[in-house]
Amino acid sequence: GAFFQTEENRDFYDYLDIQKWVIANPLQGHYPDRHEGRRRKVIVSFARLAKAKNFPLMLESFALLAADFPDYSLEIYGEGPLKESLQAQAKELGLDSRVVFHPFDTALHQKIKDCTLYVSSSDREGMSNSMLEALAIGLPCVCTDCAGGGARAIIKPYENGLLVPMRDKQALAAAMREIIENPNLAETLSKNAVKIRQDLALDKIISLWWQALWPEQDTQTSKLP
Repeated sequence: GAFFQTEENRDFYDYLDIQKWVIANPLQGHYPDRHEGRRRKVIVSFARLAKAKNFPLMLESFALLAADFPDYSLEIYGEGPLKESLQAQAKELGLDSRVVFHPFDTALHQKIKDCTLYVSSSDREGMSNSMLEALAIGLPCVCTDCAGGGARAIIKPYENGLLVPMRDKQALAAAMREIIENPNLAETLSKNAVKIRQDLALDKIISLWWQALWPEQDTQTSKLP
């Protein structure tokens, strides 16, 4: 048999005549309490600065909002081969003072939980850990509906986040604008986002693995070997 993180990935191997299971990544570790009240005027993202994440699209989309929201900034946490080119792009767009690049931070969740929103502009993702973590801390999320199907499997539009077509800077900017301009929507997305903690709790995911690997055993009484 074979295991996949998303249904789209499973379907890609439909030609294989074997049993297949779809089981998402579990959420592990401790997450801070969801932020309540006013949020900092910061759009945040965190990921490896690599081609598949399409950060150039994120910068272009933020540029479309910049004039209308002069007190907002974009903060990107991560390292990778495209860091220098992204910094140069921000400067070319006249946004070098409003786009801030940070290294990864062990206290990241606590630092960003009061940001206005999280954005992912990826062209391809399986089950994005960054997206899951952003949801778990209650950030309103905007994600591209990218190849791999991870975002589509988790994000329920206008319930726990917003989905936009990939490689569409206008749509990405419009979704970010919608959250910025609608605090009630942002609060709804935030409250529903943290439900992912229960949906992907480690014990629940372990139970799914048990059911797949040892269906004849009682997951309530069995112990890991």
